[in-house]
Amino acid sequence: MSTDSVDFQILQELRKIRESLVEEPAPSTPLPAPPKGFMNEFIQFLNKHGIVGLAIAFIMGGAVKDLVSALVADVFSARAPPSSPRVAGERPSGAWAPSCSR
Repeated sequence: MSTDSVDFQILQELRKIRESLVEEPAPSTPLPAPPKGFMNEFIQFLNKHGIVGLAIAFIMGGAVKDLVSALVADVFSARAPPSSPRVAGERPSGAWAPSCSR
């Protein structure tokens, strides 16, 4: 074998080794879409659903508002602690009374 062919084979083997050691870049994930803004989303909604869709969304929004208001008024207000803490011996009017009578 000649020196040139040996050198060529060595170079080929070295290239194979280098290619096996070099890491492939990870596939890039797509970037999230930039924020569209309120007006662009509103126009896109109107183009997709039309005026009827807007009317349905308006009615549903009013119903959800009433539902949340009722939930807050009935459930959370009934379980809320009194506005002022009670102290032993204190009457609701604020006048002081002894905690135990003899």
